[in-house]
Amino acid sequence: MKYLIFTDLDGTLIDHHSYDGAAAIQAVQRLQQNGIPLIFCSSKTFAEQVPLQRYFGLRQPFIVENGSAIAIPEHYFPNLPEGAHPFSEGYVLLPLGEKSIRDIRRVLARINRQRSSKLFGFTALTLGPIATATALSRKAAALARQRQFTETLLSEPPDASAMQVLEAAGFSCSRGGRFISIQDKNIDKGKAVLRLLALFQEHLKVHPATIGIGDSHNDLPMLAACDRAFLVQKPDGRYTQTNATHIKTLPAVGPEGFSMMVAQLLQKN
Repeated sequence: MKYLIFTDLDGTLIDHHSYDGAAAIQAVQRLQQNGIPLIFCSSKTFAEQVPLQRYFGLRQPFIVENGSAIAIPEHYFPNLPEGAHPFSEGYVLLPLGEKSIRDIRRVLARINRQRSSKLFGFTALTLGPIATATALSRKAAALARQRQFTETLLSEPPDASAMQVLEAAGFSCSRGGRFISIQDKNIDKGKAVLRLLALFQEHLKVHPATIGIGDSHNDLPMLAACDRAFLVQKPDGRYTQTNATHIKTLPAVGPEGFSMMVAQLLQKN
């Protein structure tokens, strides 16, 4: 059977605190040896995910900014998907929503004119505060700030009145492992998974079985879109709460849980 694996990054494939992926490298290599594509599906930006592709020795499509767009290596599929355009680093980019970071910043400025406690995110800050809040290096913080479609908040979350304005303007909020993101209300990780799956089906002429793995609330749409789905433990041992019966829990944290899932899959096959 042909498989596609969709994985979250922070807190799943890489460590929640250190952002290190060493514990998962062997599992990723085993997937490559077995010809199983591993698809990143993360709130991280394109600029953040390209170095992670290199780190893990991958050259696969990946989903950026909570499902806002799909990055595809040039010539990966025989035909360029409709709506995709050449982008950077040898990838084409297929945007899936209509909103951009400029649209978000405009609506935040409108909200902030009416309140003393301001809403702000990565793109409004210099590198120092981002690095401090995230424990990223300044170089990594610069990559995280290169947002095209979503804004990651470092301020307090939007209150009810701010949410009304955001929703009226076509935005929603999603919670990741650390922060809340503002994004186009018509996109999420699950919709991006289904769009990319359709491209694989067209290319492979078969329906691959899909596996999703994550750790946070914003991963639940991705997990719901997959045939089989797993949650790894958070660093404190808890799991994100869900009523979805097809989502199984793995008794390990982050990349250790990811490696456990890969071992189980390959043992069965």
